[in-house]
Amino acid sequence: QQRRCTDSSIQLFNAHTTGVDALWCGTPMVTLPLEDFSARVAAGLVASVSRGQKATTIARNMQDYEQLLARLTSSHRKLRLLREDLDQARRMHNQNANDGESGSEFT
Repeated sequence: QQRRCTDSSIQLFNAHTTGVDALWCGTPMVTLPLEDFSARVAAGLVASVSRGQKATTIARNMQDYEQLLARLTSSHRKLRLLREDLDQARRMHNQNANDGESGSEFT
């Protein structure tokens, strides 16, 4: 059974295991990739899950980050659509894993 602990996860600098857990639970993650490797991990996780997530939750700069947060926190519909996208990606991963495919979307 899926449990949702929060509406969204805000990752400015990095996320590793916690980011994977958040995405797996269907929690959209907003992030701003910075210069060093650890600051780009969250963006890599988001991008590997879904194009929809990548297009709407990875900021290009601080102003874009703030605008993304404002849009998402003011729209339950947008958050719901992002959660549905994550749920679909998780189901595809599970189906691919059961079919013997790599299912790399969440790895």
